[in-house]
Amino acid sequence: MSKKALLISLLVLSIPILWLSYKHKSIPNKTPSATAAFATSQVVIGSHVQETKIAEYCSQFQNSGSAFTFFNVPWGMVEPQKNVYDWSKLDRLVAQARQCGQEVGAYLYSRSSSWALQLPPDNTPYSGGYPASLPPLDLNDYANFIKEFVHHYQGQITRIAIENEANADIEFAGTNDQYAAMLQTAYNAAHETNPQIVVENAPLSSAAVGFLYGNYLWTTDHQAAVQFMASYFALYPPSAKFPWQWTEANLAQYLTQSEVKRAFDFYAMLIQNKAYFDVFSIHYYGPPQNLVETTNFLNKDTKKPFDFWEFGYGYLGAPDKGYDPTVNAQELLKLVTLAASQGGQRIVQFELNDHDISEGHPGVYTDTGDARQPLFDTFKSITQNFNGVVKTEKLSLASSDNQGANVSAYKFTKANSQIFTVLWSNQPSTIIYNNQSLSLSSQPRIINQ
Repeated sequence: MSKKALLISLLVLSIPILWLSYKHKSIPNKTPSATAAFATSQVVIGSHVQETKIAEYCSQFQNSGSAFTFFNVPWGMVEPQKNVYDWSKLDRLVAQARQCGQEVGAYLYSRSSSWALQLPPDNTPYSGGYPASLPPLDLNDYANFIKEFVHHYQGQITRIAIENEANADIEFAGTNDQYAAMLQTAYNAAHETNPQIVVENAPLSSAAVGFLYGNYLWTTDHQAAVQFMASYFALYPPSAKFPWQWTEANLAQYLTQSEVKRAFDFYAMLIQNKAYFDVFSIHYYGPPQNLVETTNFLNKDTKKPFDFWEFGYGYLGAPDKGYDPTVNAQELLKLVTLAASQGGQRIVQFELNDHDISEGHPGVYTDTGDARQPLFDTFKSITQNFNGVVKTEKLSLASSDNQGANVSAYKFTKANSQIFTVLWSNQPSTIIYNNQSLSLSSQPRIINQ
């Protein structure tokens, strides 16, 4: 992921790996799998570790109930020379993930393939310790790469995202028009090869999501925009990019900065090209109270289901906001509940381990492989209940003893007809539900029927 000091990026770092190339006939790999089968439209809860630790954390994937993960795949790692493919290492990693019960997705990056890419004017890498993605010299070569990839991993990799957080130039160094051409090319090539593959846009960073909605509010109500930004970025440490106190004056300045304007323009381009992705992909580290309004805003333009390949409690150590493991667990359940109710399909707790804890993402497990409590128990309950959800319904329930309480209640139905409800209240209260008296608080409850 990109450093939080960079305004728009909360990104997944692609890990440079040296690949030995050899001539390879591209045929689908038929490695047996322990992966549970979920329909495309069902809710699936997943997690992620860095690629080299898939086998090491296999038991943790299985014990936690995680059922989806993803890999970062730069173009040059599988096609180091034109029409020369080396799938060996990625084959091994995908097979490991599937044997550990994970459905697999992939970020496809236009990187690490100097023979195929338009180099920047000075031929120097972009920041972050690795080169940004670059537009291909020939879209026909790019289409062939997509076709070969989708064909080779048919039945193994179910979803592909075309780049990651390309709203930021440290991730994609081309123009919006160049990205649109790549997205269109990839979508057509992928679906020509496998009509069942799910193609996703480069997900918007969580910060980009916040600024997009903040800007929307700003156009009609400056104070509402300031209040939203203060809530959305409450756990971010103050910096030159994210102030501790949001005001109309500093928000007006930030909304005109080049990084922010690039995100606005990138989003507008995506909406113009929404025919070329099946699911709208975003990253979300905001609080539960802002998830519905931000996704409603995005859904108004896209009319698509969501994927969240980076998702969770985005604690970064703001002043007077110490890490609270109990709050972490409670907020994750609320976040997943709301994301699923908003059309979320693949929802990825980022991460399974503590690899990115310095970036504000506590893992379900520590780097020694020990379960972090109470987060582990909550995550396991989430996977047991939410994996396979096919229907959601928001319920209108009122407190029977506290008229000031705001009750949140969501009913979910799974493919096996199991029904459960998640409930909480902003104040202690009592409700009558299914002829039972239930005490509610800010701690969410799962009620199985």
